[in-house]
Amino acid sequence: MGAKVMAGYELPAGLQVILKASLGIANIEPSFNGQKPDNNTKNVGFGLSLGYVF
Repeated sequence: MGAKVMAGYELPAGLQVILKASLGIANIEPSFNGQKPDNNTKNVGFGLSLGYVF
């Protein structure tokens, strides 16, 4: 489970800039021998896209 955020802008010349972020909400740390660890591990990702519109 997670949340994604995306924002972009298109310049008058047709150039696009897009920023993306993906933030994990659920703990993905596996249990070991039936016990849950004290750690709290989550996924996080970021992206930058550049594009041109013809």
